[in-house]
Amino acid sequence: MTDASEYPDPANGNYNLTLWDESVGRPDQDGSVEKVRVTGRDTTNDNLTVTRGIGDTTDTSHPSTSALQMGIFADTISTIDAELSDDSYGNVSVPPADADLTTYIPGRSGEVIDLAGREYTVASTVTVPSPITIRNGTIQPDSDSSASSFANDWMMRTDPAADHRNVRFENVTFGPRNGVTIAGMQFNNVAESVCQGCDFEDMWGNTLQVAGKNSTQNEWGTLRVEDCQFNNCTAQVNSDADYVMFVGCDISNKTALTLAGENNTVTSCHVSAGGTQDKITVTGNKNKVYSTTINHTSRAIVATGCSRLHIDGIQSLISAAHAIYLDGVTNSTVEGLTVGRAGNTDTGDAVHLTDAAGTCTRNVIRDVQADVYANDSPTTRDVVHETAGVSGNKIHDCTQQGGAGLTLNSTDTSNNTVL
Repeated sequence: MTDASEYPDPANGNYNLTLWDESVGRPDQDGSVEKVRVTGRDTTNDNLTVTRGIGDTTDTSHPSTSALQMGIFADTISTIDAELSDDSYGNVSVPPADADLTTYIPGRSGEVIDLAGREYTVASTVTVPSPITIRNGTIQPDSDSSASSFANDWMMRTDPAADHRNVRFENVTFGPRNGVTIAGMQFNNVAESVCQGCDFEDMWGNTLQVAGKNSTQNEWGTLRVEDCQFNNCTAQVNSDADYVMFVGCDISNKTALTLAGENNTVTSCHVSAGGTQDKITVTGNKNKVYSTTINHTSRAIVATGCSRLHIDGIQSLISAAHAIYLDGVTNSTVEGLTVGRAGNTDTGDAVHLTDAAGTCTRNVIRDVQADVYANDSPTTRDVVHETAGVSGNKIHDCTQQGGAGLTLNSTDTSNNTVL
């Protein structure tokens, strides 16, 4: 052998070679062709240690014109096929076009269900196992089903006693057929899971309900909802869970987002006008809303009775009410807020602090710009407004054009720091 280093090191796994006479043409034309298994390699002396006569071949002599060739054998292909069929590798299944997903999906834990761009209808709740990936298609209610058929969420992974992981929905459209009203999706105690590139259309009930605590509490969260579209859904995208991330989502026309758990994050999303709902409602502690644009006719973000909320980099446009409404909120920060043009009859504030739900204190309001009101007629719209009784907050670097300016209606103004 000229150079043993040309062959892989069997320390990383033994492998097979074909030994055959090159002068006769192809290996299959050599009646003495032999398969050998490499078990050792000596690059100093350019030697390979092999086991002769592997498989259905025989240990026999070969002429000097023989060569060792690496190739893929039938048993190698069989091994690969077996591994791909193993659920632990993510076996890919394509349901028949007429499959009933209520019976097809529940028993397929560990699989990838590829809907192959098809539309599937369901007449009752689909219980989703874990782990599982469902991708590339449309799931919608049966056209003959009524709203009562979906009293429970129609795509559901729920088991409060368990900690489910790796439930993934990728590029799936969830929506009604013929105007049927439906509930949406519910996931309880689902950790390290993803809903990516999905569309939620015209849903009633809980559009996406996430509940339960994440025992791992890692930065990726209980569920990562990424690049999803929520359109014309009349009820909430609702998170009662902890560590849920909404990233790059478009939440439009009627749909609202509720954060009732802790340590949830909304970032790089677009929330648009429609309906009378407050666009983002926060009642849980330690939540974050970053770098999000909110077009609204009602309030953009309403936080009630919570603490350690962080709002940063919000663009709030077309406000017909208070943009940021903090009621009984403590130890929280609003910064980097820009509030765009309001109509001539609008009287809401850029940031409004009140204490109807409890003490509203020890908050930081900074770098707020409400600077496009110059042509608006109201003089009661403020960049920051505190109702009577609210005190102990720090406010600085807040500017606006038009309106009444900075208002601090505190019973003890000495407790407010204005910079």
